[in-house]
Formats: sequence, structure tokens, C-alpha cells
Amino acid sequence: MKIIVTGSCQPHYDAFRAMCQALGNALAESGHQILLLSDDERHADPFVIAGYFEAATRPSVAPVPAVLVSYGSSTDPENQDALKFSKLRDKHPAVTLRDVDIRGEYPFNRVAIVRQVDVVIALGGAEGARQLMEIADALDVPIVPFAAYGEVAKQVFDRRRLLLEQAGVDVSCLTRNTGDASIGRAREIVRVAETLVSLTNKLVYKTDLAVLTAVDVEFAELRKAFPELLVQLADDRYRQYASGTVAERKVVAFQQHEMGMPSTAATAMQVIHEFRPRYLAMTGIAAGVEGKTNLGDILIADPSWDYGSGKIVTGEEGSGHRFQL
Repeated sequence: MKIIVTGSCQPHYDAFRAMCQALGNALAESGHQILLLSDDERHADPFVIAGYFEAATRPSVAPVPAVLVSYGSSTDPENQDALKFSKLRDKHPAVTLRDVDIRGEYPFNRVAIVRQVDVVIALGGAEGARQLMEIADALDVPIVPFAAYGEVAKQVFDRRRLLLEQAGVDVSCLTRNTGDASIGRAREIVRVAETLVSLTNKLVYKTDLAVLTAVDVEFAELRKAFPELLVQLADDRYRQYASGTVAERKVVAFQQHEMGMPSTAATAMQVIHEFRPRYLAMTGIAAGVEGKTNLGDILIADPSWDYGSGKIVTGEEGSGHRFQL
């Protein structure tokens, strides 16, 4: 797994620092990869990496992956220094640190950073940790909120406790007394992270992308663009159905029974229930009928109305038509 450990904790600083170091030890023992954001000793990163490096030097620990070091723009308060972690690089030459150049202005580069990882572990924390967890939540990246030090992680834990317990997580390792910063507790936290990532991968998403189309020509053109999609035997739920692997991503495509919002909504609900796609998209020709329009034409509907509701009725005096919605 690729992991960000974020947070800070002034009220319990010594215990926080010890817990971060133990967590770094446990992550190295498990062979997981860390992505670092900050070298500020008010934050978790320097202590996590110190523990990670310490464990990596033990003969009993298998070689660890390269540690990822994130750099952003000059507007990012934690990503300005191109020599970040230079002292640790000199002190622990056996461990490889690899620079990850995350483009974009702060705080938008945080989205790209969180996309790089499988899970976020938060201990205590203030606004920076809150920001990372909100982004992780929006991107469906699992969060392990260590609540024992209070602050933002405790707030997130309180909101997620029931979900964690329903996932079979023993939450006691996230809540019990602040003085326990043992390697045993750190290993429990790592197991929680592994459990959540496993559940996310296996239960939440079965498919990377599902694409809906409304008419035959749209489905045919989609399959021309992606010949990896092979037509499958469809039942009465879908008019046509294809699946395959495109650019190492599992993709499914469907043609619904008819045009219109009701059919689209019904098909989308069925696809979400059965295939659990990470992303759902719909493609169409947008009235691009061959022989009537050309690529690049601007098409303006006049009038425009909801295909799924309303009707055309005869005018009051029996001539012409009008929409009744």
C-alpha cells in the first residue's frame, strides 16, 4: 500500500512523537510505502520516517520500497524546499527517497497528492489534516482516524465509528489511552488500514468505469473506439452489454432500452448495484446525425424539453401543436 500519515498534536507531543515512530516501524515491517508531505517537526512525517528508517536497517526487515517525497508549488507551505529531508537522506543512505513532483497550486495540488495513495492515517491534526481527510473522503480513499489524541482525527472518528465497526474493525486501537505508543498498537493500526483498503477494493468498487449509451449508433461507436470491449450475452435488463480491460482498467458499457431520463436512471441504478463502478459516464452523439450535421457544428435545441415527460397536444383551435409539460 501507499500511505500518507498526517497530523500533529501539541497537548500530547511526546506520546504523539513516539506513536509516529512506532507507526513508521510497523509500516516498514509490513513493506508498505510512505508518501511524505512535511519535514516540520510539529507534524507526523519526520517521526514516522525516523521509525521507518530505523526498522529498515534491521536485518530481520525485508528491503522497503522507496519513500516518496512530495513537492508542490511555491504557494504550498509544506512543499517549497527542494532540499526537504536532506538531513535524513544523508543519515540513512540505505533507504531510497524518490521525489514526486505534484503540479498545481496549493491547496489544489493536495487532490493530486491524495490520488497517489491507498489510505490516509491521521493522528490528531488541525486544518491541514482536515483538508487531506476531506479530499480523501471525496475520492473514496480510506481514512484511519487515530482518535486518542483528539483534534480533527477524533472528530472524523466520531463520524465514522459505526462504519468502522460494521467493517469489522476493532476500534480500541484507535481510541485507548494516549500513553500507549507501543509497536504492538502500531501494528494494529496498520492492520486496520489494510482491512479498509481491502474492503474498498473488493466491496466498494468492482469496476473502474461504466459507460451508458442510449441508441445503437452510440454503442457501436463506443466499441469502435475501444475494441477491447467484447459484447456479452445480455438479458432483459440491458439492450446491449460489453466488457473488457482498457489501459489496465476494468470497463463495462451498456445500451439502455430506450432514450430518455427514466430509462437512463433505471439503467444507471441497475449498473451501480450490479457492477459497482468507480466512475459512471454517459456518451452520446448529441443530435450529431450523419448527413444533417458535421463535426464542429454548434447545435441549438429549439425548443428544448424533457424527453421523459410531457406531450405534444393539438392547439386550442385545432391547428398547430404546443408542448404541454
